[in-house]
Parts: sequence; C-alpha cells; structure tokens
Amino acid sequence: MRCNKLGTEFGKQLLNCFDFDKYMKVIDLAHNRLNFETLKNIVGPNLRENGSILSLDVRFNPGTTN
Repeated sequence: MRCNKLGTEFGKQLLNCFDFDKYMKVIDLAHNRLNFETLKNIVGPNLRENGSILSLDVRFNPGTTN
C-alpha cells in the first residue's frame, strides 16, 4: 500500500481490518497522506490487540513529523 496517496478515510477502514483479520503480518503505509490523528488511531489499541502484525511502516507521512 506504499505510495498510493491513501488518507484519513483509508485509515478508518484499515482499523476495521485489525479487529477481524489475523492473517496480515507486514503493512507498508509509507509515502501516503496519513495525518497524525489517523496514525495515532492505527498504532493505538486495535493494533496492539492484533498479535499477528509483525511490522508496520508509516514513514514519510505528514503525521510522522509531529
């Protein structure tokens, strides 16, 4: 999902996946348009509850400079 201009709406939909999808292991969201609030929600409790995620790359998003 790298370099796809994904934004806030995508981030909200991704949170739903964390609740149900235990197959995802590595997620690459680098070089998108995810702001700080969206990234905070993605890295929040939903991700911690999903023990299958091994790697999450969110570099080079506007929210990573905050």
